[in-house]
Amino acid sequence: MAVSNDANISPSPNAGFNEPWVIRLYIAGWTPASLAAVRNIRLLESDHLPAGSKVEIIDLLHDPEAGRADHVVAIPTAVRVSPLPMRRIVGALDDMDKTLEILGFR
Repeated sequence: MAVSNDANISPSPNAGFNEPWVIRLYIAGWTPASLAAVRNIRLLESDHLPAGSKVEIIDLLHDPEAGRADHVVAIPTAVRVSPLPMRRIVGALDDMDKTLEILGFR
């Protein structure tokens, strides 16, 4: 996967990019897809999220009820909790451009 550090990638005007973001990544065990999603969410965190942002990694094997509030039906799933509106993306987040777009960086 190629990671884009494109300087033209910016948040949508309503995304609240200047405020810290909260993203939850739901996984189920340390499978290859889970490991890829963790790696990719950490890249997103270091390269794109504003200072003070928080990324939570939640293993549903240890806490099966944790995904209920965020309506997680597939894994891995990343949920942008804040800023609102909430956004979800399912998969290992391998396509960083698409991940950035879905999470509101356009």
